[in-house]
Amino acid sequence: LTVLSSQAVDIQDRGANRSFTILTDQAAAWQADGQITIEPVTGMDDVATLKAQLDGKKRISGERNSLVLIEEGKDASDIHNLRILSGQVLVTFDRPVNLTRKSQDLGVTLTAPKSGNAGNFALAKSAEAFDALDLADSLKGKAGVLSAEPILLKMHTKKLLPNDTHFGDQWHLRNTGQN
Repeated sequence: LTVLSSQAVDIQDRGANRSFTILTDQAAAWQADGQITIEPVTGMDDVATLKAQLDGKKRISGERNSLVLIEEGKDASDIHNLRILSGQVLVTFDRPVNLTRKSQDLGVTLTAPKSGNAGNFALAKSAEAFDALDLADSLKGKAGVLSAEPILLKMHTKKLLPNDTHFGDQWHLRNTGQN
């Protein structure tokens, strides 16, 4: 993670170093059902002001919010190009670690990835999703930490079946995992 300016960051994403811009005119909001929506935000000139507004909104409504990023050169009007800070940071260590001891050393709660076998990896969770960039930056350079990168979420839309009236007859096009 390299903070290039108040609105530009370099993040390791899907195995490649990518440049992102933090959008100050949009924010992500987690709904009660777990769905994430992108909402417009007005009057925000910089990331610090946006984070302060999101923090205030959380205190008033309890709503979980996060920052929205766009990869450099991508179209921000296409929802599939947007990335959202999840609030989690993937931490890579130089050797397998005891998560309890390492959590105390780093001053952050570390959990094993879902696979259950932490090995050289752990997840750190920031207090607020929009603080994941700061958490990743603070973990980098600490003893035994090889890398710390925020986990980005990607927006997906439901795929619909075609409106072809003969689609039901085209059984050979529907792969149910048999091959």
